[in-house]
Amino acid sequence: MKMMNYLTVLAAAALLLGACTKGLGWEEEQNGNQGGQGGGQNTPDIPTTGELVLTADKTDVEIGGVDFAQLTVTKGGVEVPASMYKVYEAIDGKTVEIKCSEGKYMPESMGFHEIKVFFRTEVSNTIRFRAKRQSTPSGVDPGPAPDDNSNKLNFKRRVLMIQFTGTNCGYCPSMINTLNSMMQEPSISENAILVAAHTYNENDPAFLQQNLDGALGVSGYPTLNFDMYANSSVHGSVSYNADLFNKALSRVKVRGGISAVSLYDSATRTVTVSAKVKAAEERDFRIGAMLIEDNIVASQANNGAPGNWTNFVHNNSIRYCDGEYAVSDYTGYSLGKIAVGETADYTFAIKLKQDWKAEDCRLVIYITTPEIINNSSRMYPVNNAITLPLTGEKGFEYTE
Repeated sequence: MKMMNYLTVLAAAALLLGACTKGLGWEEEQNGNQGGQGGGQNTPDIPTTGELVLTADKTDVEIGGVDFAQLTVTKGGVEVPASMYKVYEAIDGKTVEIKCSEGKYMPESMGFHEIKVFFRTEVSNTIRFRAKRQSTPSGVDPGPAPDDNSNKLNFKRRVLMIQFTGTNCGYCPSMINTLNSMMQEPSISENAILVAAHTYNENDPAFLQQNLDGALGVSGYPTLNFDMYANSSVHGSVSYNADLFNKALSRVKVRGGISAVSLYDSATRTVTVSAKVKAAEERDFRIGAMLIEDNIVASQANNGAPGNWTNFVHNNSIRYCDGEYAVSDYTGYSLGKIAVGETADYTFAIKLKQDWKAEDCRLVIYITTPEIINNSSRMYPVNNAITLPLTGEKGFEYTE
């Protein structure tokens, strides 16, 4: 195994010598050479008329290994050599040149990426790629997820409650107090996982850059979401939201269980999670993961809710949601259809940013399954969820 890992690293290193690297921005290039990587020379073999077209052999690419998408550029139906065009990618709001040796595109981070090429004075069409984690991430291996009761299917179900909030939201303390009261009730706390999406103001130290609020139809703050399915904006009533929780818990049968093993590598600040999903019903399943951080201290705006909100400690904050099925769709990565009693595996690899404190972080793993809503719309609400530390394991949970 060590030799195989070593060979894999060597192969990856060799390929990365010709991988994508960042260069000039689009605006800088427009002010410089008006040509491709060949210096804009008018090559006789390539027509001066006709459409400039960018294509790729695939749009789903695994990161962190040796996978890549092979780009092909044609002008007027004639292929343009990779040495003669430039590749640009939208990065942090800017269009930046990236060097793709031999037309091999290797995205550097998970998520969606858009690229286009520049040849002579023309710009091609844009291609959108989805960068995913490796099927078998390199580095640390947490091992298989546990399954000590392979014949049992009576899984315990937990509701995933997402609190949409922000440090500049004056009415959010009212919802925080409501949720604190709700979580004091064992009938709720033992059957729920509470996370907080700080999406209200960008200067919030717990601000979540992902568009989770837009994906779940959140337009006002505070909002409490149940299972990526239903929203509540009533922030001052414990009984009202407790009733919504009970309805969410009983709304649907548990259709699958989750077990997972996690391992945090402090050298790379990467947590790797090996998750297993077992089906109680034959369904299509999706799976996602959230990195959660506690103990984020920041003063909280307050419009009259009781309590001390200066240097308030914010817990359960979502730092990253690894489950973007499509643009602004966080229902998880597809596992396909799983037969009753059968399992499917998925591995996540999440890199912690430098300002995220690993000792205050943990994980939430959730699964979604399709439901027909109002006899027409097909949705993927959360059906079950678990939580576990950055290094640890969680077996399947059963009702008895």
